[in-house]
Amino acid sequence: MKKTISICHYLSCILLLSTILFLIACSDKDEEAEPSATITVGSEETEMEEFTEIMALNDPYMYIVKEQDGFLVVYQSDGTTVEFETNIRTADLEQDVLDRLKEGIGFSDEKTLYSFLESYSS
Repeated sequence: MKKTISICHYLSCILLLSTILFLIACSDKDEEAEPSATITVGSEETEMEEFTEIMALNDPYMYIVKEQDGFLVVYQSDGTTVEFETNIRTADLEQDVLDRLKEGIGFSDEKTLYSFLESYSS
């Protein structure tokens, strides 16, 4: 009986030791795989561009106007689904509007969208 208890005690110690070694090995792997939380930004201009992109994502636009094949096209808020195409040529627009169209001009409601389109229609 004493021999059986000694063997069981010995095996439980080995099992406990192997479990501890396994947990230590796993925790070392997790520390190596953990990405660095430090982000270095090169310049103030880059910070401003990132801030502008974040703000653009937060704007609740219902419609986005972009240029396609020389005409203004109105997209839904996702920026890919065409709501309707216009007959307004981009060649007739001022340079500042053309620059804004590259990113897309967002409108939060139909009233401001149609006001914008009306000001450039012939």
